[in-house]
Amino acid sequence: MNLSQIIFLVVGAITIISAVLVVTLRNLVHSALWLIVT
Repeated sequence: MNLSQIIFLVVGAITIISAVLVVTLRNLVHSALWLIVT
């Protein structure tokens, strides 16, 4: 794997994790912060 593939996988994983946190967190402020990351 080259560097661009690794960067793509890391950014994709961060996006998926933050999207799941936006949906699952009950605190509105925390959800908004994770939405910014997404």
